[in-house]
Formats: sequence, C-alpha cells, structure tokens
Amino acid sequence: MERMEWIVVTQDPAKTGQIAPGRTVCLPGARNAAAENAGAEWLLFWQENLTPAAGFGEAVAAALDEAGADTAALAPRVLPSPGDAAPDPLTLELPWASSRCLLVRRSAFLAAGGFDARLPEPAASRDLSVRLRGQGLIRALPAAAALAPGMSAQDLNAYRDEVLGKARLAAKWAPFGAAMRAQAELWQAVRHPAHYPGVRRVLAPAAARQLLAVWPLLTWRLGHRALFKNAPSPLGSPLEADLGPNEMTAPCPKGPLVSVIVRTHSRPASLRRAMQSLTHQTYQNFEVVVTEDGEDTAGEMLRTEFPGLRIDYRATGEHVGRGKAANMGMNRSHGALLCLLDDDDYFYPDHIEQLVSRFVAQPDCDLVLASTMALEADVVSTDPYELAPARLRPVVFDHITLMDLCVRCRIPVSGGMFRRALFEQYGGMREDIDGDEDWAMWLRYLRTARRAVEDKADIARATSLCLYPADPAEAARRAKEYAAFDEEMLGDPRLLYTVTAGQLRRWREQVHADREHLRRVGGLEAAREDAQSHAAASVLLASDAPDDQPLTLTAAALRADWYACLLDG
Repeated sequence: MERMEWIVVTQDPAKTGQIAPGRTVCLPGARNAAAENAGAEWLLFWQENLTPAAGFGEAVAAALDEAGADTAALAPRVLPSPGDAAPDPLTLELPWASSRCLLVRRSAFLAAGGFDARLPEPAASRDLSVRLRGQGLIRALPAAAALAPGMSAQDLNAYRDEVLGKARLAAKWAPFGAAMRAQAELWQAVRHPAHYPGVRRVLAPAAARQLLAVWPLLTWRLGHRALFKNAPSPLGSPLEADLGPNEMTAPCPKGPLVSVIVRTHSRPASLRRAMQSLTHQTYQNFEVVVTEDGEDTAGEMLRTEFPGLRIDYRATGEHVGRGKAANMGMNRSHGALLCLLDDDDYFYPDHIEQLVSRFVAQPDCDLVLASTMALEADVVSTDPYELAPARLRPVVFDHITLMDLCVRCRIPVSGGMFRRALFEQYGGMREDIDGDEDWAMWLRYLRTARRAVEDKADIARATSLCLYPADPAEAARRAKEYAAFDEEMLGDPRLLYTVTAGQLRRWREQVHADREHLRRVGGLEAAREDAQSHAAASVLLASDAPDDQPLTLTAAALRADWYACLLDG
C-alpha cells in the first residue's frame, strides 16, 4: 500500500481526474469518493491554490514515521491564515482542523463517514473533526507549512457559508432548543446582515432553503445516538479558542540567536511542562537559560529529559528573588534577541518564529509584542503537576499605547521579545520589589525602544499561553498583592518620557472611545469607581498646542491623565 495520496480540491470541473500516480484532483463534493478510491494509508486533502513550503515533504514523512496508532489526522500550518484552533502546547492536540491542508489516516476517515456534503466550509471541517476524534487524535504539524497566495478579506459567499454553516452545525449537534435558537439567529442575520453589497439577495434565499436542509440534520442524531451523546461539540467549548490571524507569508527558519530566559523556584514538575512547549518550536536557533531561585531541584531532569535543547541551567543556592533570577539569566545569555518564559507558562510552536520574523522584516525595531492566550485554571497538584482548567480565552487589546501601559501592564512576561541592546542600556527587572518587576522593565525600555507598530500589539495572534487563577477569590487576592507595588513602581523617577501633543491627544481619544464602549456594555461604573481611587488632575495641554510640541511626562502623570479622561464625561 502506498504511504500517502494527495487529494487536491478544485472549483474547476475541467481540472478533475488523476493527474499523476498518488495525486487526484476533484471537486469539493467528490472528496469522499476520491478517498474511497485511494489506495494509500494516508490522505492529504489539499486546496489547489496552496504551495508546499521548503521542507514540506521531509516534515510530513518524519511525522508519518512517528505517528502512532492513536493519531487520526495531522494538520500542517497554512501561511497566511485568518485563524487556527489553539493546540495543546504540550501534546499539539487540536479540537478541530481546517480541511484546506489536512493529512488524514484513510481508515479513520472512512470509519468517521467522511465529509458531510450538507455542510459548507468551515462547518464541514469542524463536523469532520469531531467524528475523526472518535477514531483518534488530531494533532498540529507545525514543522510542515503550506503557502497560500494571500489572506483576502471574507467575501459575500464565504460570509453566507459561515452563517449557514453555524445554523446547520447546531441543527446536527446542539440540543433541540439550542438548535431552534440557531435557526432564529440565522433569520436575525438576514434582517441585520454584515455590510456586503447585495447581501440580502444572497442570504435570504439561502436561509429559505435552509428549512429543507435542517430536518435531515435534526433527524441524523436519531440514528447516531451514541455519537451525538458522547462526541465533543463542534460548536466549541470554554476550553477551545482561536489563535487569531497568522500574517506570516512564509516560514522564517533563519535569523539571530534568541535567548529564552526562564526563572523557576522549586517547581520541577511545572518547569518540565514549560520546557516541553519549547521542544515544538518551529524556529530552531535559540538557547534556553534557566535560573533556579534557590537549591537545585531541576538540573538532572533538564539534562536527562531535554537533550535536544541547548540549556544553560544554574541554581543560585539561596533565594534571591524573581527579578534578580531573571537578570542573572539575561546576564548569562548570548542571544541578540531575548524573551522570557516563566515556569508555569507555555509557548505555542510558532512563538519564537513569529516574533523573530518581525525583527527580520523590520530591522530598525527594538521591541516586538505579541498577543497571548489566557488559561483560567486552578492548580490541583504541584507534583505531579495537575490543573483544573475552566476557560481558554485570547487576550487581545485594540491598542497598547504608552499611556495604557502606565495604567495596566498589557505585556505579559512571555509576550515580548527585545534586542539585547535594551538590556545593556537599561538593565533588566527591578530586584527591590516582589511584584511588577517585569512591568517596570517594559516601561524603562519604552523610553527609547522603537516598536514595529506604535500603538498596538505587533502580532495579533496569540503565540504564548499564560496561566491565570480560575477561582475569583484567588484572582482577586493575586491582583491585590500585585497592586501593592504599583505606586512604588510607577513613581520611579527613571520612568520619564518625551511625547508630542499629538500623541497625547490621540491617546486621550482612545480612552474616550474605551469609555463609551464600557458605557454600552455596562462596565463603566465599575471602571469609574476604580478611577476615583486614582483621581488626579490631567496633564495641562493648551488647546492650540501644535501636534509636534514636545512634552516631558512621568509615568505617574500619564496614568493620572488616563484616569482623568475616563472620569471626564
């Protein structure tokens, strides 16, 4: 039996047929028939406008060699992409995968029943993923990349398919009441659709035909009671999330040495998991500098379990504090670029590559910021390390201005990468406080650091995962613990910035827009109560001051101005 057969999906009937041994071209509706006729163990569903990146074949071959019997499908990454399901950063297991580029074990595909022709994409891919998971695991294959011609905005037909697909998925998988609500939401979308020319002329007839399509889907569950009852829902769960858009157009295999700075303290089981996430990185030119704040509890584990990583591990022997442990690691590092990973956080496979690619594309920038994913979970056991996860959610800010960063730290410790020159100029983390030490570092760097994008995260995609308490009482306790250091940290006289009047006006406009958003969603009063406790006069700025007029402001002054803007109006 052949190892793998390509099933290339086209929209052009003139292109269909077997064009070469192991390569069949078919229309979307003929994918199941092509799979049944294939003679290979694995099927690679491939959208015809994709191109294999360098090393694609080798990466796939290696993955098939390693795939165990429990693997039903492997999902190479597509660059660029409007979004992807967040994988488990340790096992790379996925809740669902797109069929644009999907490697499926043929026996699992046939046992799952193939694609449901009644569902448009992307609903058909989600539906297939659920049934494939009944046959084995779906895992990300980040080492293999397929290149798309671009990431165009969603067109009218794609919008129609997305709206119809959600309603049909609900009809097939949701409880009856939820399925009926989904159909009502479809008609609500017809009445209030997204803004496309002629959208109602396309969406209304499709919604009317939906009445005929829904009943077979509703009755499908009667003949598949066990699957309907036990399978995970394709409609999503609190522990599923989308990473966000991937704007990379090609892999970035080459670049400067990156130093990943890890600080830990007597948590070898937690550290092991953080290190496991580093073994999946798609960018290979990095070192890991680990500083144990205290006695050696992890050295032997790191040496024996992670021989493939370039690790420099040192234990301080006595407790020195979080800030100093990080600084000791940065002092020992050799990379031109530095990033941080705490022992209870994780990098997604493309984290280092995503950030390095921005430095390669914009060699003048000093600091690159990425979005992150928050895992709300409680620690059940420290050894073995076990979590009770409650929710997974992306943390994406519409704007990250200097003013914003003087109010709340919008850069998680794992969310930034910076040039070594910043560390050499300003030093690392503060060693005299037991909280906000990383926030203080970011604020010092922002005195002169050139950002790739001035007022936003450079990368909207979540590239790392940070742990947050799920228990509200524990979350409040931790927030109060850190807040105790805010005034001392923001009062640092070194946090002095030169900005222009135009920048300050623009930042104020963004705070005003945030205030109106909070008013609409009902969160304004709580925000104002917090602002009252920090009430202070705003920065004096003459109404006729030219936009290029320079202003020298402290972090405390910018914070006071932010709160004044929130209270104004």
